[in-house]
Amino acid sequence: MTIESLSHMPACLGRTFYERDTAEVARSLLGKIFVRKLAVPGGILKLGGYIIETEAYGYLDDPASHAFNGLRPRNSVMFGNVGCLYVFFVYGKHFCANVTARNRDSEAGAVLIRSILPLAGQGKMTKMRRYSKNLSFGPGRITQAMSITPAHNGLDVTQEASLITIHQGQGIVDFVTSKRVGISRAVDRPWRYTATKFTSDLKIESIPR
Repeated sequence: MTIESLSHMPACLGRTFYERDTAEVARSLLGKIFVRKLAVPGGILKLGGYIIETEAYGYLDDPASHAFNGLRPRNSVMFGNVGCLYVFFVYGKHFCANVTARNRDSEAGAVLIRSILPLAGQGKMTKMRRYSKNLSFGPGRITQAMSITPAHNGLDVTQEASLITIHQGQGIVDFVTSKRVGISRAVDRPWRYTATKFTSDLKIESIPR
């Protein structure tokens, strides 16, 4: 698998992309480009990377989902428009970034962005993380490296002008499914998706700044 040089930013994923079964969207997000626009002296710096690991979280069919017990102020974004960022605090120290996704028969659902393969802005990401090892492999590391906080909760990622967007990338056919991690209920659901040969088979090019 190879990646063509990105001479311009690929198209931002539209809302219809997220209007499908949550697990299907979680699989389809593998290989897409997750972008954070960060204001810096002199302009805007784009931090970005290929999504290489996701987890799906449903509604009444998923006791591990924040939406399972119904609408609350904390999880209200999961019940709103699809294609929006859902940010929550976990373990008393990490933020996690999700994007809402569900078919029209369901009232809630979201996909956790678990890991990305950095493409651009690695220097800035390293400074914000204070570590270069496993820079963005893990949901808490992604949000720290990209400065994603609850201030971005509810952000519409389908709009090109948003500070956080998800773009067309590569179609991934080599992936594995497995059980989700860090949960105590519905642990048997194979709703974790990981691109298998991504880091070894892809030639990485930079996203234009």
